[in-house]
Amino acid sequence: LLAAARAEQTAIQNAIASIVKQLKDGQPVEAGQQIALMGNSGAAGGCSTGPHLHFEVTDHDGKHLNPASYLRQIDNIIWDTAPDGPFGFTGSWDWPMSDVRITQGYGYTWWANTGFYGGRPHTGVDMVSKNLVIRTPIKGTLFKGAAQCRGKPMNYVAVKHDNGFITWYWH
Repeated sequence: LLAAARAEQTAIQNAIASIVKQLKDGQPVEAGQQIALMGNSGAAGGCSTGPHLHFEVTDHDGKHLNPASYLRQIDNIIWDTAPDGPFGFTGSWDWPMSDVRITQGYGYTWWANTGFYGGRPHTGVDMVSKNLVIRTPIKGTLFKGAAQCRGKPMNYVAVKHDNGFITWYWH
C-alpha cells in the first residue's frame, strides 16, 4: 500500500510539474492559480536546509516587506518555529500553500540572530506542506528564474502584481 501511495503521489507531482512548466515568463496569472511546486533547489549550494517554500513580498523598489502583514489569519497553522514563537497574520491575501507548517518567520529570527544569514534578517516566511502546490495569492504577471547561491542555481518564481508588490517563491 505504501508503494502504491508513493507511486500515486509521484504521478500527481509529475502531472502538476508538467502544468507548471507550461507557465511562461510574462504570462498573466489569476489569484489562486498554481504557479510552482515546493522544492529544494537551494540544497545543492548549501543554501537551504530542506524542502520548503520561502515566501517573500517586496515593493516595486525591492524593499523586503513582512509577508505576515499581507497573508490573512488562518486557524490551522502548525507552528515549528522554536525557539521563536508564533506570530500573527494581519492581511487579506490567501495563502500560497494549504495546510501549512510554519518553520521560520520574517526578520531577526533565532536563525538570523545566530548569523545564519550573515547578520541580516530573514527576508520571508518559510513554510512546508504535504500538499506541494504553490498558488499566487493575488493576480499578476509571472516570471521564473534562478539565482546563484554559493555557485549553484536556486530556483524562484516571482509574480509582479498590479498593486506594485512582487511576491517571490523560492526553492
